[in-house]
Amino acid sequence: MNKQRGFSLIELMIVVAIIAILAGIAWPSYERYVDRSYRAQAQASMHEMAQRLERYYSQTYNYGTDGSDQTPSAMTPALSPDAIPSSGTQRYALSVTVSGNGNNFTITATPSNAQADDPCGTLTLGQDGTQTAAANDCWD
Repeated sequence: MNKQRGFSLIELMIVVAIIAILAGIAWPSYERYVDRSYRAQAQASMHEMAQRLERYYSQTYNYGTDGSDQTPSAMTPALSPDAIPSSGTQRYALSVTVSGNGNNFTITATPSNAQADDPCGTLTLGQDGTQTAAANDCWD
């Protein structure tokens, strides 16, 4: 009697097809999760910068020089990082724009590289707490 060992080609192809279907469903969900986590990290850094700017304002009574559109670390040594994440492939570039005789600021997080196709687009945070994005529900 001839005993069969191992898998037949049909059984192997069925397993490969099931794995391909599961991967096709799981991969986009995973990518959205990663994008959302980097967006949350950028938002946290933006809020941290706003707090540091407020601390700077309480000491100097201004946020900086009008028309300054620069990276946060160049504006004030206490402000960093100017990229999200601070190491590895950059996902967001952060900048601060000061206006109104040094009484207003806008922090901008611009997506780049792998984050460039994020539907939320550029995120902004103003000194009055206004939060904007290209899509709804980006600041949850």
